[in-house]
Amino acid sequence: MTKRYGSFRGARLQAVPPLPPIGALGGSFEKRLAFDSFEAAASPAIAVGDKIWIGNISLEARLDPASMYYYDALGASTTLSVGDEANPAALAAAASTSSAGSRSLVASVDIADYPKPLWQQLGYASLDAAKAAQPLKNGYVDLYFTVGGAAIVGTLTWQLRGCDN
Repeated sequence: MTKRYGSFRGARLQAVPPLPPIGALGGSFEKRLAFDSFEAAASPAIAVGDKIWIGNISLEARLDPASMYYYDALGASTTLSVGDEANPAALAAAASTSSAGSRSLVASVDIADYPKPLWQQLGYASLDAAKAAQPLKNGYVDLYFTVGGAAIVGTLTWQLRGCDN
């Protein structure tokens, strides 16, 4: 498994001003938590099991369910999942990317769980358990796309929004 990084290396764009309150997020202020783009070329191949880094996000963040990723036709039988190292498909499980499209970064999260913090959406029993699984990350977690099905070729772009309490 190889870890890959987008063209901005997942830079957290802190200069983005907050948006107006969003009811589903408890009236807190939303901002862009991660935004990037990745070009998967045929060489070197982006193989099954490879990970593409989305960003380093607070375990207490509340993600906007409208956070999306967009992709070209990445190849026959290709899929992408979204999650962390321990739970690689917790947020979005094995979506087909064989034809161009878009998908929510939290497609596998139940609607009732949208207001919950990221550590719960990732399936951890407690915030302390989530922190213990992320040693030396100071309450943050690396989120990844995980390639499945077949090697991918094409462009992948994402924008993760929410509030990072």
